[in-house]
Amino acid sequence: MQYDTRIAALRDKSGFTQEELADLLGISRASLSHYEKNRRKPDFQTLTRLADFFKVTIDYLIGRPPQWFFQTEIREFVDWNQLDNEEMFRLFDLRWDGHLLTEAETKKMIDLALQPRVLKQ
Repeated sequence: MQYDTRIAALRDKSGFTQEELADLLGISRASLSHYEKNRRKPDFQTLTRLADFFKVTIDYLIGRPPQWFFQTEIREFVDWNQLDNEEMFRLFDLRWDGHLLTEAETKKMIDLALQPRVLKQ
């Protein structure tokens, strides 16, 4: 799960302090701090509030790839073009829930998309 880095990044990008965001979510600042430092996992209700507040999906918060990424057409496109990870990263600005993915996130998504193909061989 990547909720710790995602929560902290979304909070920073929005310009809220931990205290302000915690108040808006109805949780303690200490709890939010623990989530951001991966010392404690947020429960489903808290994840839902965070996702709603930042207008992202819970899947985004926990680092799960979007379903479209596993569609056959995408895997076939990668296979047909025989693109390696570096070429894929150069050619596409991949986004998830409107957020531009970092290079590391993009590489992870590409690896995940290619994984079913590798397992079939």
